[in-house]
Amino acid sequence: MSHNPHPCNHHNCVCEVVRKIVCAQKEVSDRDKNKHCSSSCENSIKQLLSSHSKSKNMNTTIPFVLFNKGSLKPFIASGVHKKEKKGCHHDYDTFAAIETPVLRAIRFIPHSCCVEVELLQPVNEHCIPVTHKGEKLVDFFESKSHHHTVDFKKTGICITLDLECFCAITCLDPIRPLPPGHHSCTC
Repeated sequence: MSHNPHPCNHHNCVCEVVRKIVCAQKEVSDRDKNKHCSSSCENSIKQLLSSHSKSKNMNTTIPFVLFNKGSLKPFIASGVHKKEKKGCHHDYDTFAAIETPVLRAIRFIPHSCCVEVELLQPVNEHCIPVTHKGEKLVDFFESKSHHHTVDFKKTGICITLDLECFCAITCLDPIRPLPPGHHSCTC
């Protein structure tokens, strides 16, 4: 039986974990002006803070996945963004939809358990999205081709979530996400 140092009482534990992630990310971004589980949110927070002081290519983000209350299924966030295209005779814009379970906390809404998050798009070694949609978590990490998720790209798509709608969170290792529109990876 393991001891949980931060048990969930009447407060929303997902809310508190994401609040800690935002604080840790803010702490490392402020510096960078420009155990029991091998994978846990506490470990990811410690890794982010310790790797920041040791490396020039510092991680800035703890990606995470939320799970819906009741169903315990991963929350698949959806968003739409504008893509600029060049036509043969004129320029035109199109819209594209993205779905992803992987989120990046941006900021907490004061006096609430709401947070603004950015959708992170899983990409392969060529910076090509592994998938644009899925129903299960594995849909975004397994591919029928030889290309697997090796990084995450910012999308610029942000949504506001009420964290009281979620019952669980899992954190990935800290990363420095690729900027939106980034088209070449160096792996």
